Amino acid sequence: PNVVSYNTLINAHAHAGNVERAEYWLSAMVEAKLVPNEVSLGSVINACAEAGDMLKAESWLRAMVSESWLQPNQFSYNAVIKACVKCGDIKKADEWARQMTENGFSMTPVTYNLVINACAQSGNIARAEAYLSEMLKNGCQANMITYNSVINTCATKGEARRAETWLQRMISAGIKPDQVTYGAVCKAWAREGNHNMVQHIIDGLEGHGLKPNEYFFASLISACANARP
Repeated sequence: PNVVSYNTLINAHAHAGNVERAEYWLSAMVEAKLVPNEVSLGSVINACAEAGDMLKAESWLRAMVSESWLQPNQFSYNAVIKACVKCGDIKKADEWARQMTENGFSMTPVTYNLVINACAQSGNIARAEAYLSEMLKNGCQANMITYNSVINTCATKGEARRAETWLQRMISAGIKPDQVTYGAVCKAWAREGNHNMVQHIIDGLEGHGLKPNEYFFASLISACANARP
């Protein structure tokens, strides 16, 4: 067996989230007097990420950084950030994203989506918006999932106007919103009791090739209930 053979085994267990077996084959590789490369260690880090084992993922990345002959790459950093997000440690995810750029690596669309999702989970609208703005400024292509994360965060926090602003920016960027997008904005307007805006979104759905479901009508009822006399 050669390095490629071992990497194939390590990667297979990594995708299955089996950290123990991925680490086993890495050890076996070393015992066979073969030198692990970025793919070998990167796959083990990814296994830790899939299993949500943040501490192990961080430990392997630090081990990788400590070896002058072995440099981490964007894949390695993204895997650790993913592990942090899975564990709900938003601060750590943010720290690793910044360390990634400090070490000369550009954040990829995957990186941005991970940290934006982390901010969304914690309800940090300002940080989520800042990352999305930075992403667009750096020429990274945001997708529907990226915008939906930010819009839903705004909606959950009752920031209807901010949610509406990102919806319009999403449309201007040529990305077609889906029912989840419009549903989140409706939820935000409903919280403010703005039934006119909710009705406006519902009325415009068919023009976008979408049909309102019970969720939209529930938002309309909620908006009416929350409306000021």
